[in-house]
Amino acid sequence: MSDYDETVKATGNRLVVIGSAAAAFLALLVQLRASTTDERPNSFVSANRNLSASKPAPSKVVRLKARTMSGEEPAFRKAIDALDAQSGRVVRGVGLVPEAVSEETRVPVKRLEAQQAETGLSYGELLVANSLAVGSGNSFARILAMRAKTLTWAELSWKLRINPYSIVARAHGAVDIINDTQGRYNRQRKETIYGLDMRRMENSQNVPRSFFRGGKPGG
Repeated sequence: MSDYDETVKATGNRLVVIGSAAAAFLALLVQLRASTTDERPNSFVSANRNLSASKPAPSKVVRLKARTMSGEEPAFRKAIDALDAQSGRVVRGVGLVPEAVSEETRVPVKRLEAQQAETGLSYGELLVANSLAVGSGNSFARILAMRAKTLTWAELSWKLRINPYSIVARAHGAVDIINDTQGRYNRQRKETIYGLDMRRMENSQNVPRSFFRGGKPGG
């Protein structure tokens, strides 16, 4: 198989994964809408359900300045900024960015939300930090401590022997999932509205009408 054929095959596999993830998100959003409880499926549930209820221990996480992407390579920065630009995308009251980052990093949404509240980092930056943590076997806190001593995320990624462009690919994947999920939701909503309009039209045609023009004799 040529390099071109392998590239096409890999791209096709990636699109299948993105489509499957988007479909799973949409199914999740429908479940959340229909449910009267606030519980998520297991894949999106934090290990500690009482995280907000219990009093947090003093934090040992190094706080970085928000928006740490200014010194990054253009391609790296552009990918993370593009993901952060999706922050306003919401379907059925659920933010799509945290869900997409969770899908790409396998970190539960609740944990990502807690990290964001504690560090002030964007979800794009959390995707980077958690990708490095998972890929290197270090803790999230350890990654932030190491990042404080390096100039850029890409530099830290190389030090950990992780190709930074694999993280760029994850950021692009998250954006693709968000766009696909939003598109599927919009199509379903449009089909639902169209179906309601068609039923209303059919019902209106079944309403008995007077034999007389204007609804009364002599009209």
